[in-house]
Amino acid sequence: MNFLRNLFRRFLDWLADIQPPGDQPAPNPVPTPSAPPKSPSGTALELLNLCNQARHAEGLLSFGLEERLTQAAQRHANWMGQNEVLDHRGNSDLSRRLLEVNYSWKAIAENIAIGELPVSRVFARWMDSPGHRRNILGPYRDVGFGVFPSEDGDLYWCAVFASPKNEGLSIVSGPKPVHLSGPLRA
Repeated sequence: MNFLRNLFRRFLDWLADIQPPGDQPAPNPVPTPSAPPKSPSGTALELLNLCNQARHAEGLLSFGLEERLTQAAQRHANWMGQNEVLDHRGNSDLSRRLLEVNYSWKAIAENIAIGELPVSRVFARWMDSPGHRRNILGPYRDVGFGVFPSEDGDLYWCAVFASPKNEGLSIVSGPKPVHLSGPLRA
């Protein structure tokens, strides 16, 4: 249990350290009880690296880790973990969650999971699922990740994929959630 607490603390520290990219002004943030994210955690960087390795193997461009998508993913992972339910809609749908963090999109998708460590196992399960794999290899530019340990020790994972709005509109529906089983491993 201490391992999960430490993992969660590291992830919250990461969220508290994210800075907006470049000289762009920060969007008007939605008020939240925690500090805004600033620098990626090991978990987010590992997921980002795994996603980008899979994309490179298919000749695709790398994702960029996007602060607003990370906020949306973390909020949804928090909601799922606090309610101990794996659900794409939660208390709002993905398009509304992105609206709440001021991300205008033309294409969006989401992967969710409940399960265990290591991160590579969660990623492998997503890649073994045709719908989740399609999202990871999809026509998206940006990504954000969230993970939340529930009181019963389960980790709730959320990955949000999106491309910013510039023309047209497309929504890619998410696949069924991946349920991971087995004990938590360090």
